[in-house]
Amino acid sequence: MISTLKKRKIKKAINQISLEGVSKEYDFNFQTLGILIDKKEVASIQQIVTSFQQNGYVFKEVKVLVYTGFLKDKTVDYPSFSLVNFSLGGTLSSVSVEDFLSTEFDLLMNYYDKDIVPLVYVSAKARAKFKVGISSVTSNINHFSLEMKDFNPNQYVSHLVSYIKIFKTQ
Repeated sequence: MISTLKKRKIKKAINQISLEGVSKEYDFNFQTLGILIDKKEVASIQQIVTSFQQNGYVFKEVKVLVYTGFLKDKTVDYPSFSLVNFSLGGTLSSVSVEDFLSTEFDLLMNYYDKDIVPLVYVSAKARAKFKVGISSVTSNINHFSLEMKDFNPNQYVSHLVSYIKIFKTQ
């Protein structure tokens, strides 16, 4: 019951957030990467970073934030948050999330394939020049969404890099 109330408040907050467009001057040369990821995909984090490196992208800073579900999971090696970090009013109280949200990323990867309300909220609130996600997730929080049949980090990064090359020539 309480989680339903929290989710309802969070959804209302998401609907009030608007995504600003990508600046025409943006050059798609990424220095900072944010990865917002669901706990079930944590094993993909290193593979994502490695795939970018293999495609010529070296980041000065990579920050990861993991959504662990209803309860904070102590076994995750990355900063994490859960539904517990939200109040009944829908406000968020987590040092990990505040740190993540205070960083302006050149690229934010929303690496989850389901509309999980707390993840969508953090995605919408995150400050990033370019946000990319999966097309099966709410599209108004990303600048660009990839359609993925197989949720594979190498394929994801490969497709993204292909599109970025197109964006750079436009």
